[in-house]
Amino acid sequence: MIAETTALAALLEVVETLQTPIHIMRVSTARSVALLEAAKARGLPITASVSWMHLLWNSEHLRSYDVNLRLDPPLGNPSDREALICGLETGAIDAIAVDHHAYTYEEKTIPFAEAPPGAIGLEIAFSALWSAFVDTQRWSAPDLWARLSTQPLQILGMEPVAIATGQPADLTLFDPQGEWTVNVQSLKSLSINTPYLGTTLTGRVVKTWSSALF
Repeated sequence: MIAETTALAALLEVVETLQTPIHIMRVSTARSVALLEAAKARGLPITASVSWMHLLWNSEHLRSYDVNLRLDPPLGNPSDREALICGLETGAIDAIAVDHHAYTYEEKTIPFAEAPPGAIGLEIAFSALWSAFVDTQRWSAPDLWARLSTQPLQILGMEPVAIATGQPADLTLFDPQGEWTVNVQSLKSLSINTPYLGTTLTGRVVKTWSSALF
């Protein structure tokens, strides 16, 4: 999508001149991945992230006109999706963003072109990504966790807390075999704007602990 790549190319020119570290969000095209790879090869101080839904869906799914697949940026072609996945594997892209956008039923129950872009993902992303990449053995469990957790921390200039140090930590208990159906009853969110509504997923977060509560 030329609107994304022209803006990215211009931004990278500025970074090359000023050498100011930046983070690039919502990468969605194969051409953008190529620009990032070239920029990192030149040593530019950049990091980048991709929305989790762009790793699982592509423009072919838009035939359904499901308003929950109207995203910002729009879903790319199958080749864009594969390039984004490869970009994570090569390091051109550093992290996966959930990009959670909650809307009411009324806000999304309108024609596709008029619907606000975005979908919920905080409760769904880990399970869906686990099924797509860990269960298929394309990624290891630590690879997925790093791209969702520790690498975003490092982008923010933070370091993961080692449990052995005795410091407070954020913890997640995940059952890779746990099956659950995405519906009004299972979601804690007040919003249900997701293309996974009614879908049964394998892998579920059982419990989380926040260091703020320790």
